[in-house]
Amino acid sequence: LLKLAATITHIGLYALMVLAPVSGALAYFGGVDAAAEAHEIMKPLMILLVAAHVGGALYQHFWLKTDVLKRMTHG
Repeated sequence: LLKLAATITHIGLYALMVLAPVSGALAYFGGVDAAAEAHEIMKPLMILLVAAHVGGALYQHFWLKTDVLKRMTHG
């Protein structure tokens, strides 16, 4: 279950890291209102996914006593 949550979180983060700038550029330079609305929705989603990512790493480190946080910071 944790592996699935991590996979979904990572896919969401990577997707938003690509889609948010693209939608922002379309809204700003192209004047596309739908892109502007999508861009505004992506902001809280990105914050939520980053919080889930940090929370998951801390949960793994302090609760489950795994080396996930060490692997994230030291490779």
